[in-house]
Amino acid sequence: MSKLHFPNGVYSVLPTPFNDDETINYDDITAWYYHQTACELVILGTTSESPNLSREEQLNIVKYISNINYTSLSPKFLVVGVGGINTKETAEFALECINYCDALMVTVPAYVKPTQNGIVKHFNKICNQEQLKDTPIIMYNVPGRASVNMEPKTMKQVCETCPNVVAVKEASGSIDQLIEIKRLVPNLQVFAGDDKLVLDFMIHGACGLISVASNVFPNLVSDIVKLCLINEFVLARDMFYQSKFPQFVNALFSESNPIPVKYAMYWIDVYSTFNMIGPMTELSVEKRDQVKEAINEINSYSELPELESIPENHEYNEKKEHDVLPKLNM
Repeated sequence: MSKLHFPNGVYSVLPTPFNDDETINYDDITAWYYHQTACELVILGTTSESPNLSREEQLNIVKYISNINYTSLSPKFLVVGVGGINTKETAEFALECINYCDALMVTVPAYVKPTQNGIVKHFNKICNQEQLKDTPIIMYNVPGRASVNMEPKTMKQVCETCPNVVAVKEASGSIDQLIEIKRLVPNLQVFAGDDKLVLDFMIHGACGLISVASNVFPNLVSDIVKLCLINEFVLARDMFYQSKFPQFVNALFSESNPIPVKYAMYWIDVYSTFNMIGPMTELSVEKRDQVKEAINEINSYSELPELESIPENHEYNEKKEHDVLPKLNM
């Protein structure tokens, strides 16, 4: 297999934990790492509150997680997001990160609303640096944050001019766009960028999911995607609905991401706080019950769908415990 490739499956995006003084809580980052039992990792994504972090803070997080990961007996595939508005500065930051990860995620610039030609030039400037030629890169299309959609023909143009761009995290929410991407760039690895659309994407040939929900339930989300990857879509659908996964995703997006997931990580005792950095605020009191109830629904889901129909030659991990224990006094 080419080195310029992303492993199929689920990737959890770090929700950056903070202390009360708004410094980074590295103990909670360690707890997050070891909670991600079944997933690969993305750091400095949207869920990571990366716009609220200085480049120094971002690089410190990268180095810290890299050290944990690559000294582990079973290191995970580690992707670092290098989103930014200024092309030159983003390209420079990418070079600072490449020695600490397996791959980079480059985002369509937010706020400035570049043209499609501007998006192509942004990716070319970053991805065609000589030092990055052997680094696999995933594009991140998130119109809800960037205020501009990276069109499928633009993705095709970037892939033709940047050989190391081999994947996209597609978060437009449009199945029509997904179909057009698969038509125009059939060899491009597509990862769903929306938890609730995971089944739709997998049916259309996606390679996996870059997830918010897997932070809380890594095994459940991984199992859904694994079933899809071995074409057991009926079992995946049953697991998706019987576990009340859509309701859980609704709770995670009841306020701006990553506000609810940060609270969820606190509720399941992975994080010691659910602090945010302004202008982000802590989850409102009235939404906390929705998150806790959604967690409890999945905790009550103890039986996986029947798995006997999976052919013996398929790799499938044995049933894992999905349950997490919520705090009792809150």
